[in-house]
Amino acid sequence: MLKNLTCIAIFAIGNCCALEPILISHTVLRSAITHTVYGAATFPLHAQVITMPLNTVDLRLEMAEGQREEVSSIAQRTGAYIAINGANYRRGGRYNGNRVNLLYANNRIYSDLGLKRGSVSWNNQTKSLTIGLAFLDATLIINGTSYPIDCINQPRRPGQAVLYTDVADPSLMNYSPGITMLIDPALTVRDIGRTAPKILCPGWYAYQADNEKVPICVGHRVSLSFALQSNTRNNDSAYDFVLGGAGLLIQDGQSITNKLYAEFSEGLAVTHCHDEVAADFHTQNMQEWLIEQRHPRTAIGITKKNELCLVVVDGRQHSSEGLTLHELAEFMGYIGCIHALNLGGGGCSTLYIDGKITNRPSGNEERPVSEALCIYSE
Repeated sequence: MLKNLTCIAIFAIGNCCALEPILISHTVLRSAITHTVYGAATFPLHAQVITMPLNTVDLRLEMAEGQREEVSSIAQRTGAYIAINGANYRRGGRYNGNRVNLLYANNRIYSDLGLKRGSVSWNNQTKSLTIGLAFLDATLIINGTSYPIDCINQPRRPGQAVLYTDVADPSLMNYSPGITMLIDPALTVRDIGRTAPKILCPGWYAYQADNEKVPICVGHRVSLSFALQSNTRNNDSAYDFVLGGAGLLIQDGQSITNKLYAEFSEGLAVTHCHDEVAADFHTQNMQEWLIEQRHPRTAIGITKKNELCLVVVDGRQHSSEGLTLHELAEFMGYIGCIHALNLGGGGCSTLYIDGKITNRPSGNEERPVSEALCIYSE
C-alpha cells in the first residue's frame, strides 16, 4: 500500500544557468533515444545526457553477480543497450558491496536504512517513473504486539532492531550480535537464539535486537508488512524497483538543494564498519564534501515533456572537474528536468552505450558497483 504525503514547496530554478553549458554534440541513437554531450564555458566539464520518451522506456535495475560487478559487465551479461551505475554501497572490508540506501527489486527488499531520502521508483508496465523523498514503513506484529524495525539488511548497532531478508549477507548479523528470531516463509516464528544463522533460506527472515527486545514466542504467527511512504503524487501503483539516491535535486520544477543538509541529517547515522571505505553523509564535514565540492556525478530525471533523462558527469580530472550538487541541479533544470535525483557518483560514475564505456571514470578504470540501471532496446 502506498500513501501520499503533502508535497513540499520550494524556490524555483531561474531561467539562466550559472554553469553556462555548451552543447558539444547531439546524436540520435535508436528508438527515439538521444545522446547529448555538454561542456561549460567557465571551467572544464564533460557531461553526457541520455534522453528518451518515458512511454518507450524498458528500464530495469540489474543486480551485480557476487558482491560487485562492473557496469559494462552487467550490461553485457543482461543484454542492455545503455547502462549507468546505481547508488551507494560499502566498499572494501567484509561487507564489500553491501548497499547503504533503500533498494527494492524483484519483489525483494535488498536494503533499507529507515531514513527518508530521495528515491526513484519505476513501473515498467505503466511506464511510471516517480522521483521524490521516500522511506519504507516496515511493520512487525507478533501476538498483537508491534516490534520496531530500524533498518533492513544492515549491520546492527546495540539498541537497534534489524530485519534480515533472504538476500542479506549473513555476516551482517554478526556485527553486533543480539537475540535472533527466525521467521519461516509461512510467517511463523521457528527459533529464537543467541547465534545468528549462517544462511537464510529463500523466503525466511531473521529479526535481531537486544536481548530484552525479542519476544519469546516460538510457534506464534507473525504479521509483516511493508509500505512505501512518499511525498510525491501519482505513486499509488506497484513498482518494479525502488532505488534510494544521494540527494533529491529538483521537485515539481523547483530546485531543492537548500534541503540537502536536512535530508542527509534525517534519522540516525549509518552504521559504518571499521574495515570499509565509506562516506558517512550524516556528518557535517561529509555533507559539505558531497554537496559543495565538485565530483563525478550520476543522476536521473524526468523532463516536462515526460522524458527520462540519465546524466553522467566526469570529474576529478583536468578535462572535467565535475559538479557540485547545486550545479548538478542547475544542469538538470537546464536540460528540462522537473524532477531529478543524484544517484551514486565519484569513481562509480559510468555510462555504457551499445558495447562501450563512453565516459572517463575518475579512477581511469571502471569501478565495480552493486547494481546498474539498464535500458533495453529492440
